[in-house]
Amino acid sequence: MWTLWLLFSWIVISVEGQSQTCPVTWQTYQQTCYLFYMAEPLDYIGAVEHCHSYGSSVVSVNSQGEHNFIIQQLRIYNAAGYEWYTSGTSGVASNHVEWDGDGSIAVEEWWFSEEDRLLTYPRIVYKTDSVVYGWSRVPSVTKLPFVCEISQIEAYRISQDDRDFTYGTNFTDINLAPRGPRFIIQPENLVVVEEDSRSDTDGESFTISLACMAEGNPMPTYSIRHTYGNGTVVDITTDMDTRYTLIGGRLVIEDPTETKDAGIYQCLASNIFGTIYSEVANITFGVLEHFSNVQRAPVVAMEYQSAAIECSPPPYKPAVSYQWYRGQIADFVRPDLNPYIFISSNGKLYFSEVTKNDEADYRCIVKLTSGSDAMSTYQPPSRISLPIPLQINHQVPATWGPEIADGFIASFPNKPLRGNTVKLECLAYGTLPFTYSWSRKDYPLPSKTTLSDHNRILEIVDVQIEDAGTYYCTVVRDTGARVQAVHNLVIETRPYFRFPLPDQHADINSQLTWRCEANTIPLGVYIWYKNGELLHSVPGDIEIKRNVITIQSLDPMRHDGMYQCVCLNTHGYSFSSAQLRVLAFKPSFAKRPRKTSQTAAIGGHVTLDCSPEAAPSPEYTWNRNGANVNPPPDDGVSRVRLLADGSLYIGQVDASDAGTYCCIATNSYGSDSSCGELKVVSNTVITLPPQNTIGRINVTSVLLCDASFPGNVDNIFIWRFNGRELNLNNNAHLTLGTTQYPGALYVRSARYEHTGIYTCVAKTTYDSVNVSASFTVEGPPGPPAGVRLDRNTITSTSAVVIWTEGETHGRPTEFHNIEACTEYNTTWVPIYTYIPYTVSQITGTQKHTVNVEDLKSGNGYFFRVRAVNALGVGEASRSSAVYRIPGAAPSKYPDDIGGGGGTVGILTITWTPLPPEDQGGSGIGYVVYWRLANTTTKFMEATVTENVGQFATTVGSEYFYMLYEVKVSAFNEFGPGPVSPGGVYIYSAEEMPIGVARNVYAWPYNSTALEVSWDVIPNDREHMRGKLLGYQVNYQLRFVEGASLDAISWRGETSSGIVIGLDTYTWYTVDVQLLTNAGMGPRGEVYHAHTHKQAPILYPTEIHIYSHTAESVRIEWRGVSTTSVEENLEGYKVRYWPTTDDVRSAKDVVTDRIETEAVIYGIQKDIVYECRVLGFSRGGDGKHSSSVYFTLGGLVAFDPSSSEILASANSFHPSYVTCILSLVFVSFINTCTFF
Repeated sequence: MWTLWLLFSWIVISVEGQSQTCPVTWQTYQQTCYLFYMAEPLDYIGAVEHCHSYGSSVVSVNSQGEHNFIIQQLRIYNAAGYEWYTSGTSGVASNHVEWDGDGSIAVEEWWFSEEDRLLTYPRIVYKTDSVVYGWSRVPSVTKLPFVCEISQIEAYRISQDDRDFTYGTNFTDINLAPRGPRFIIQPENLVVVEEDSRSDTDGESFTISLACMAEGNPMPTYSIRHTYGNGTVVDITTDMDTRYTLIGGRLVIEDPTETKDAGIYQCLASNIFGTIYSEVANITFGVLEHFSNVQRAPVVAMEYQSAAIECSPPPYKPAVSYQWYRGQIADFVRPDLNPYIFISSNGKLYFSEVTKNDEADYRCIVKLTSGSDAMSTYQPPSRISLPIPLQINHQVPATWGPEIADGFIASFPNKPLRGNTVKLECLAYGTLPFTYSWSRKDYPLPSKTTLSDHNRILEIVDVQIEDAGTYYCTVVRDTGARVQAVHNLVIETRPYFRFPLPDQHADINSQLTWRCEANTIPLGVYIWYKNGELLHSVPGDIEIKRNVITIQSLDPMRHDGMYQCVCLNTHGYSFSSAQLRVLAFKPSFAKRPRKTSQTAAIGGHVTLDCSPEAAPSPEYTWNRNGANVNPPPDDGVSRVRLLADGSLYIGQVDASDAGTYCCIATNSYGSDSSCGELKVVSNTVITLPPQNTIGRINVTSVLLCDASFPGNVDNIFIWRFNGRELNLNNNAHLTLGTTQYPGALYVRSARYEHTGIYTCVAKTTYDSVNVSASFTVEGPPGPPAGVRLDRNTITSTSAVVIWTEGETHGRPTEFHNIEACTEYNTTWVPIYTYIPYTVSQITGTQKHTVNVEDLKSGNGYFFRVRAVNALGVGEASRSSAVYRIPGAAPSKYPDDIGGGGGTVGILTITWTPLPPEDQGGSGIGYVVYWRLANTTTKFMEATVTENVGQFATTVGSEYFYMLYEVKVSAFNEFGPGPVSPGGVYIYSAEEMPIGVARNVYAWPYNSTALEVSWDVIPNDREHMRGKLLGYQVNYQLRFVEGASLDAISWRGETSSGIVIGLDTYTWYTVDVQLLTNAGMGPRGEVYHAHTHKQAPILYPTEIHIYSHTAESVRIEWRGVSTTSVEENLEGYKVRYWPTTDDVRSAKDVVTDRIETEAVIYGIQKDIVYECRVLGFSRGGDGKHSSSVYFTLGGLVAFDPSSSEILASANSFHPSYVTCILSLVFVSFINTCTFF
């Protein structure tokens, strides 16, 4: 059916009494123009782009009358079975529709059916069965017709020529035209590893940097703003801290520390036209603490059964990666070679089935990572756990499985965002071999999917919203046994702008409606800035509705400046910037004179152009040979008529139409005219030839072409690209024609490969004519070529990199960035950035060269280069060949120097062995230094000739738990490396503690727990004889002879704890012991106490929930009674939490024992909550009721397995709280406006 519709490039819908304010192809309803576009079905993004090209938006439906009008037009075309896009959107379980077109919220809704309302797709469309019309929901990628709308007062923008920064100026080159700032390089997040901020031996300090860059004319100036974690905002200057260096938009911080330098950073760029904010960058400090020195209990498993070993990593931020090895040497676990072993991204080591061969000590290695953010070090710290024994008990072998392991399919990250790399892990227990396979419900797997680790891991790089869905993992054993796991992958996203805010060059006193549209899941909040200041609605002047700002009457004094649309949601925020120029000047043909001569064919048509620059838009008059023409406005019928853009259309041309035509343009500031001759001939002529055009990457451009054909002759337009005829059928990027210009060629979302020579051919059965023009696509530079090193310049730490400039893509290259990786670390990292073009260029050539320093000796390096211009950072070049950097003595000392533990009388020193890329050569070894702390005695030293990370020496039993200062250095075949700085202190091995707990006391906590207290033992060497770990409470039944002794412990210097898991209303005897790394201290005093009676046994029933206010609900229930075996009832707890969260995030509303109703405040719209009610007493919390589900509208029927509200659910009632800002936004938001 689409084929029939594509026969019509534009469909004109006639409406009686249409206002002349709307162009011919647009319809009028009240004060609005509408375009019903069905020539080429587009996805929602394409529909938005197409409407934006006219200055309009996809339609918003705000009244019953407008709804009826749209249905009336749709019925004209009997559009049964076809759906039409609106700008409406609605989140999952949302109870209202938001219009992206005008920023409003729907006050009425017209759903095709309740089933359509409950669909989970995001876009609102019109749907029909030929009789009934109403709304439904579809995915954003569905290709459909759509409706555009624009107010009549702004309808001039439909036919208005594209304006840029040269409009109304004396400039013709846009690169030279004055304009406000625009960021081309944004600051980036950075994770700083503070261990790297120690000075090395050559006296240089550790530094980090943050950079941003903006274009503009005049060149912008910069300031950088720092927001601390407590919300304090400061503008950084070099006077406030000598560690700061500011060079343009680049901030260098010397010796960074978390207390001074962590937080959010943001650049501001300013020139005479205004100020804009950059995106924000977060500088965080990575931390990876040490594993506990407490020996882990063995993991015991039955032979031929499954097993799992927890890593239990030390505290860290922001993230870590995991590896395991077994035994005392680095025998790394290799799942790629052993398919029954699996290392999950959660750190656990899994065995599908264990045998005696797997019995060993296993160690977990964790390494600090930063996700997608940059890190300040190429060698992040790592830690190794104490050995974790895996013990296997013998049993008879049996064939079993597959059984999906608990927790799988597992997603990493758990809540992925667009752009993340997502890993879905699947693991089955049982007897191998297994075969793993993956599928997705209703769709194929995403194109960027890769499978690894015996197909147990499905990885999606740069995941997109459309990659969401239901994924299945199927595991099959060779006997035919099979099992399947399912996972619903949900992709959310921080806001991002598919259509940046466009610059506006608008007429004085005109109305301007400005839109920005961001993709955001969950739905976002919009705010606006002007010149760096928060912008509010001003009655009668500026109206702001979400993503739409309307300025009633433009005034250059009040409205000129730099504007920013900011979209925020729970995942972050994004900025889109543009400049508003309010123009006022008399018409001028200086840059756009009329053609001196045009030719038209007898019987054909011709359009005489008239396109002066003018603001406000002028009135047009025409004369021919000095006589007024007085054409009527464009009515689509008259032979001679005045088009909306001032051009003169002449149809059915005859010889008498020849002559000299002059266009006179007049506005309130003056007038100007331009003349040209029209010649009339009997053959086909091109009247509007294509012009040489410059487009932007991923932006739509148009090559206009029109011709005058002899009358009553079949004719057609054909386009050629670089001499070859284009096939425009089903072409995603190239589209032919509009009603006014049927020969025009639209280049949608232009690519670099669209650059070339385009030829417009106007053809009849008798003749053809053609005209050619160039089309150039501008964008970030292409990849440089020929990256290599000058071998004569290679030293042990530096080399000269040489490359050849690539394609500039229309804008001159300004900078280059060099990236490198090594044979040992294949991650590409920037090593030299923002190299000015003129600094690296070899004069008179396209070649560039720069000396790169701080290379690591003894490594094989690969290099690549990126170019930067005013439009962004380009693609990376191909990698160079590998270049070997000569060896040298190690340039750094080992990381993670520490130690402690072991047998009494032993001092154990540990460090992380240098990785291969830092060894500098072969023969790696270490020199270890130690002495008692706070002394000036000479360091003792010893040499370790292997690449290991531990050394132990005897100091004597009398030196138990003494503080020592230690250092370590590395050496290789070329000599010694730097010695680590002093200030690293460790303790020798500990002795058994002798402290005894006094004043032990216990009392009931509830029916199954006792609270125990004691006096804290002095935390000194005399009592502890080592490091305090905590306290242990031993407990046993008081009146049962031979009762077993149980224990529970708490970490830290605490004086009380709660013993849980006890019997109801039972007597116990308790005592307390000290716990250190060396062991347990003597048992102390004993005390006797009993637990309470039972908590309430019955649970509340008959729960009802009702809407209460715009942010609260009221809940009622039937209460409970207690018996003699229970403690007296004290009250009730109403426990509730969002269904999307874990129950551990639940909140409680507490009432007394006679109250069986409560009000729950702070309920958010669009959220489904789960609720349980329970009674409580001194015996503790009683049994809770079954779960019920509610929203602001009250109880709903909800299926938690599908996250869908069922059809029987009550209607939602919205709460108009529309601004939810997280604390991270405090950096720049001082006021939250509710609209």
